[in-house]
Amino acid sequence: MGQGRRFSLARRTKGIEMERKWSKRMGASFVVFVAAGMAFGQATIRVPADAPTIGAAVALAESGDTVLVAPGVYAERVEILGKAIRLVGEGGATQTVIDAGGAGVALRIHGNAEVEGFTITGAANSPSTNDGSGLAVTGGAPVIRDSVVSGNRGLEGGGVRVRQAAVTLERVTIEANQAPVGGGIHAWASDVTLRDVRIRDHNTPSNGGGLFIVGGSVTADGLELSRNISGTNGGGGYIVHADLEISRLNAVENGEATVNTDGNVTYNTLAGGGLFLSSVTGRIDRSRFVQNHGFAGGALYISGASPIEIVNTLVTGSLCSQGAILVNNAEPLIVNCTIVDNNQWGLFSRMGHAPIVRNSVFSGNQIGHASIEIGGPGQADVAWTLVNGSASANLGDGVIFADPMLDADFAPLPGSPVIDAGNNDAVPGGVTLDLLGGDRFVDDPDTTNTGVGVGAIVDLGAIEFSPLDACPADMHGDGSVHAGDFFMFLDYFGAGHERADFNKDGAIDAADFFDYLAAFAAGC
Repeated sequence: MGQGRRFSLARRTKGIEMERKWSKRMGASFVVFVAAGMAFGQATIRVPADAPTIGAAVALAESGDTVLVAPGVYAERVEILGKAIRLVGEGGATQTVIDAGGAGVALRIHGNAEVEGFTITGAANSPSTNDGSGLAVTGGAPVIRDSVVSGNRGLEGGGVRVRQAAVTLERVTIEANQAPVGGGIHAWASDVTLRDVRIRDHNTPSNGGGLFIVGGSVTADGLELSRNISGTNGGGGYIVHADLEISRLNAVENGEATVNTDGNVTYNTLAGGGLFLSSVTGRIDRSRFVQNHGFAGGALYISGASPIEIVNTLVTGSLCSQGAILVNNAEPLIVNCTIVDNNQWGLFSRMGHAPIVRNSVFSGNQIGHASIEIGGPGQADVAWTLVNGSASANLGDGVIFADPMLDADFAPLPGSPVIDAGNNDAVPGGVTLDLLGGDRFVDDPDTTNTGVGVGAIVDLGAIEFSPLDACPADMHGDGSVHAGDFFMFLDYFGAGHERADFNKDGAIDAADFFDYLAAFAAGC
């Protein structure tokens, strides 16, 4: 029986080699067609039809080949070392599982492999290897898509561990993994790209409940950090000495605090319930920090002379002792943010460098029954900002003390004092959209401009008031609906642009197209 299996595998191997030689011969005579980054004619190896295990198929594969894995649970550890292959779960992550069975790393990659459609689970550090993590990447630039990394354990990075690599994760869920540091992701000296990634339900005794990143860069769009807890710093994430380009981050219910029957609060997360940032550069744009908890900086802790920009961002519902945003010897630029209904202080600055605040809204940040919006000995530099309460800060031009008049979704109501009240020059270069993906500069003809700038004056806060909301099909914003609006929407839709998300559900799909058609037919 064993000899028959060996003969069968050898015959399949010979067939794959013949396919590969045929492909190379064809490539010598014809122009090879290239699609999606893979050359037409490379070998396809099927599991279990051509190889009994994923590991056996990977061993047969050469760079450019595709390994197709049938649905099932594969109790093995997989290593892709130095091969630029595609590993694809045919049934998707719900049906195709790599389970390490507690015997170390589930999937190890060194090089430029692409992996798609797997659940990666069962990894654990063993006494003999001291190793773990569901996915471990060292070197190269692999891409992981449409997968789930859950139920893994490791010493650094229970879900994903990255070392000196450029890794891209797209539409990946990382949840319920365990590690002393970096429960979801642990990356060192690496460039990490996260597109529509969800990191949730981690609890670490040390830094970085959701993610822990030291050095390199983080590029993220549509990242979710939710229900992650750290016993020290960075419930949602701990990032130091890195460059950030983060858009549409949704950080919800990270960090941990306990309120007893007397109303006293015990903070299990010390600093940065949402994010702990130190010595970072770059920008966080169009993001939400909602109901995060931490003693110092319920939503954000920023230190280390960080010149980070926080733009078009909502911070609300934080439970903290020293600021929803705490700045410690750093100089972040906070522009067009809405920081409301946090406890205690919206912004707290310690000694040293101080934050620069422009075009923002502070309201309802409570200490006891008092509204104390900005505090601390650091004396923030505040201008062109609405402050609905007291503020210990250096107040410059354009500061308004008033009720901001926001609706339940934190958008300005008609007649709000934040409308057309900002300073256009304070908006960082390249910022054209508000938190919701609408135009950042919109004029309200019914409001007298109190701000400064050329053209339409920017509003204060994360969401721009649009008097044309009653005419949503007017893509040009000229007060009428015409063919030009329809073709502009088609262009946005085809490009996957955020303005094509017509129903604002975070996805661009057929529902947006048909909703726009209905609005277009209705006109203004």
